[in-house]
Order: sequence, then structure tokens, then C-alpha cells
Amino acid sequence: MKLLRLLQQKPVQPSTFHDNLKPYILHADDGGHLGVGYVLTHASPQQGLNGIFTHMESQLRQWETEGKTGQVLLYVHGGLRKEAFSLEFARKQLDYCLSRNIYPIFLTWHTGTTETLGTLGKELLKKKLNVSSLLKNPMAVPHWGWQRMKQNAQALSAENTGALYQFLTKLNKLKDGFSQEVPLHFVGHSAGSIVIGHALPYWCGTLNNPLHHVSLLGAAIRCEAFEELYGPALASKQLQHLQLVNLSAASELKEMVWHGFTHPSLLYGVSYLFDPETPPSLIHFMQPSKLAENASALLGMHHHIAESYGEQLEQLREKWQLAPNQLEILWVDRQDELFQQAEPVTALESNHAVLDRQLFGYVVEKTLP
Repeated sequence: MKLLRLLQQKPVQPSTFHDNLKPYILHADDGGHLGVGYVLTHASPQQGLNGIFTHMESQLRQWETEGKTGQVLLYVHGGLRKEAFSLEFARKQLDYCLSRNIYPIFLTWHTGTTETLGTLGKELLKKKLNVSSLLKNPMAVPHWGWQRMKQNAQALSAENTGALYQFLTKLNKLKDGFSQEVPLHFVGHSAGSIVIGHALPYWCGTLNNPLHHVSLLGAAIRCEAFEELYGPALASKQLQHLQLVNLSAASELKEMVWHGFTHPSLLYGVSYLFDPETPPSLIHFMQPSKLAENASALLGMHHHIAESYGEQLEQLREKWQLAPNQLEILWVDRQDELFQQAEPVTALESNHAVLDRQLFGYVVEKTLP
């Protein structure tokens, strides 16, 4: 149903967005390369990137002149997010961030359903994929789409070629021109946690920069990948504060009610059907006893965190010797006051899918000194 709803969404027209949004959007195409986007077009990808930094430096200088500490926040959306949805989200959050002396960058990367299906069609035409193999299992196409998404998440930080690599390289040079520190924060929703993870070795490792705050909303990253990618930055204290915001166990199991039927969290589908090397058939999804054999332990799922690290994540603090204020874990439920105060969820939206929209303001406030 969610897939159908996404496919039926009308594309947002270019006239919907004003040019003043351009300096806050970092576009990436399939393969993680700099792009110009379908809606907000630039003469070239490099022109778009240069435009971001020209505008960013001007704004940071203005705040510095006013005696304010300007900060940079890079937001990475999750999967099944069309460019139009990402841009609309950016439009709604822009003034909120700027009023708090935060210069936001919204990374729009290749995860939309129609975009992914378009890439699949190209792969089939180039005979890089076999049609018969995709038809053998109804989960083959979603499985391929998820694997491609993870490849793009990694490619964004590929040396020299990745869009995020190029952005962080220019940001590293820009911040050195300021007399005071320019803090950097990351906020990632769902698969955005994978993107951020692959960026950490470059920003915190190669460039040896601190990362002041990372907030992960319903992280769709495997627990072992989290340890591999986030662990070194936590151990070195370069990643100074980590916040994990996930749905409670009750909300995971009965995330949405539609016409009287409940279904589990979207991450259940990723964990059991899309992420394993050999995903089970759709019928297995209806047999919980068989699901555990195929599941991937995702950081954003309540019971996987409990199994991997213990209910309160004390093992995480001990492993990297984190102070109490360096790691915050928040379990949210549909009835939580925090969740209810945010933008309402429609009948066809799961709570996981709109965690960012619901709690963006909350996690941004946490980044402020």
C-alpha cells in the first residue's frame, strides 16, 4: 500500500520552490555522484556545490559579526523518499534552523521509488540484471532496491567522486578560515544512518575533525555495521554526542492501523525480507517463527538493540567508555506527548516513515549549546 501511494504521488513542479532554497540542497545521483536534481536544476553539479559554500560562508560570517556561533547541520533522509518530498521537507524546516543560527544542508540522494525503479529498468536494458532471476521470488526486486540503496549510501563518501566526500572536503577548508569553531551536526533518518556511518571515517578519521552531534531516527543500519563505522569515532571521542531515537517495541509491532488491520514497523520488512543475503519468500513474513532465522539485526529496532547491547545500551557506553551525556537513547510511542505534539500522521503513513517529520525539531534543539 505504501509503495502504491508513493508511486501515485504527483511530482512537485519547479515553480513550487523558490531559488532561495538552492543553497541548502546537496543533490546526489545514482552512484553517489554530485547531481543537479530533477526540480532544482543548476548549470552543473559543481556550480550547485560552489553555490552552497558561497552562501554558507556569507551566512556564517554574518552570524560571526553579530557575535553568534553559527553551526552547520547536515540532514540525510531515508529510503523511499522522492526528491520532491525531500525538498518539501527542507522548505518547511529552513526558517526553523536559520532562526537558531544553524545553516542546514539537506542531502537529497537517490532513494525514491520511481527513481529506483528507473535505475532497475536501465540495469535490465543493459543486461546487467537477469529478468528471470528477478521473477523467481516476489522479494527479489525490493531486495535489489535495498542493496542498491546501501551501495549508494557508501558511494556518497567515495574518495574524490562521492557527493558527500566533496561537500565535507570543502567544509573542512571553509571552517579553517574562521576564528571560532564551526560545529557540524548530522541528523539521519532510517537509511540515512548508513550514509552518515560511511562519512565518519573521512570526517573524523582522515580529516581528524570533531563531530559535535549525531541523531539517528529509526536507524536502518545493521548493528555490526554500526560498530564498524561509528565505533572508531566514538572511541576516539571525535563523535562527541550520539542520540538514538527509535520506536518502542509496542509501536514496532503495531505501527499503523489501516481499516482495522495492524502491521509491524517498516524496519521489520527491511530486516526480514530485504536485507538478508538470501531473503525469504513473502509467505515467510507471515510466520514469525521463521523470521528470526533470516533477520538482520538493525540498530533502529527495539528487540534487536536489546539482543545486541542490552535493554538500556549500557554495553555501548562501556565498550567505548562513553560518559552518560555522550549517548542518549529515546524510545517513542504513538501516544507519547512528544510524538503527539509534532505534525499529525495520516492514516496511510507509518510512524517509522515520518519519524523525521515528527521529531526533527526535538533533535535539532538537542544540538544547540
